[in-house]
Amino acid sequence: MISLLRRLIGVALVTAGVLTVHDFTYHKIRPEKPSLPIPKECNEHFDCSVDWISTIMEYPIQTYHVERIYGGLSTSQSYRLYMDNKGNPFGPTSLFVKYLNEANKEPFALKLYWFIFGTKEYISRKEDYFYKQLHTKFRTQNIESPYPYYAGAEDNGDRSLLFNLLGFKSHFRSVLILEDLYKHDNFSSGTKIPEQYVISATQKLAQFHRLNIYANPRKNMLIPEYYNNPQIYQNLFHLSPNFLSKYPDKLTINHRIQLWENQQPLFREPRVRDALYTFAEHYGETLKFFHNDPADGPLFKYKTFLHGDFQPSNLFYMTKSQGGNKEIKNLILCDWQGYGYGHPTTELAYFLSFIDPDPVLEAKIMETYYETLTQSKKIFPREKYPYPVFVRECEVRALGLGISAFNMYKDPPDILQKKKEELGNNMDFDQTFRSFEPRMNRFVRVVEKWKNENIFERIDKIKEEERGRVSYHTK
Repeated sequence: MISLLRRLIGVALVTAGVLTVHDFTYHKIRPEKPSLPIPKECNEHFDCSVDWISTIMEYPIQTYHVERIYGGLSTSQSYRLYMDNKGNPFGPTSLFVKYLNEANKEPFALKLYWFIFGTKEYISRKEDYFYKQLHTKFRTQNIESPYPYYAGAEDNGDRSLLFNLLGFKSHFRSVLILEDLYKHDNFSSGTKIPEQYVISATQKLAQFHRLNIYANPRKNMLIPEYYNNPQIYQNLFHLSPNFLSKYPDKLTINHRIQLWENQQPLFREPRVRDALYTFAEHYGETLKFFHNDPADGPLFKYKTFLHGDFQPSNLFYMTKSQGGNKEIKNLILCDWQGYGYGHPTTELAYFLSFIDPDPVLEAKIMETYYETLTQSKKIFPREKYPYPVFVRECEVRALGLGISAFNMYKDPPDILQKKKEELGNNMDFDQTFRSFEPRMNRFVRVVEKWKNENIFERIDKIKEEERGRVSYHTK
């Protein structure tokens, strides 16, 4: 008992120390103070005065009202602000508002979630920086994002991350008011997307990655190192240790399937179980392929600027009618909260995980992406980045997503239901879990392919040879 108590105290001290160091780093970069302060009416919810709206729109507004928007995993409160445009007949009649006030009360489970995936304040600071420093520069490169009417963040007092997790209030607030895209075509996660839109998004993603602002200093898009970590990807793809990346053994797999097979029909399929068991046998040997160190082989040698959450619900299509059909004019990319420096196939694999697992369409997406990406011969030369290497990277990332998807089923259904009730409108669990089925399907296909091509056995052999060399040199 005393030994256990000592361990708990040790863990608490280490955690407090890590969080304190994190805080010192965290507050090195403060948000630029907005020229127009955040409305004093903003407390638990977003609110403002007619004069404040008139100031940011630069013409008189007489009336307005605000409606709350729910849905998805929300890092902030979302609103639609309706207003008259009598002062400017060509002006918008609605705006999209994102509001974060970390003094708000939240369930402990949600605080813990954001503690693992990156604090909401950090994510909000990144988006504030994007719209103040990067938005216009990207638009000149034909990468569209919603027009920002206002971006402001205020930090009225330091707070410890540990204290915030324990429930103490912070004073950070941010407001982002953007162009409302409700008239554009958009597809929420879990809905079937027409192939025309999927291919258009694929081409835009490759064009975006092809810019590679880090390989082109002349583009003058330098980003503080502090904002360069696409943290959501780091967690989802097993690129940093977290609860999503630990792969279970066979006994745990059996137990988890028994818990969920009534709610998740996918787990009743023999090929899914076989793939989970096969990967459990070889997980330790394939572990090194998930990480970013390219020294061990040809994979993941190329990096670029990533959006960080490139998925259908964040893509808005500008279209026009042409002969009874819709023609895609352009694509607008939203939610610039998770951007950073990483491997392009990581983002492509993430996008694929939201698309129906159709092997024919997936092959077309990958070919389209690769052809568009490698048009930049200096940054992504085909002779140094051949298509088979690109495909293997996508497969490795599909395995990483499969692991994180399966680990979301670690809690029994009744425990998950309690979490859903605790989080309320802050997370749409049903939408979140719908995206895991295509991830598991791709995981199964990659495991089957690797098994048929004897890739697992080749990896095992390499590991045995490495152990033999180590043993020889230590004699």
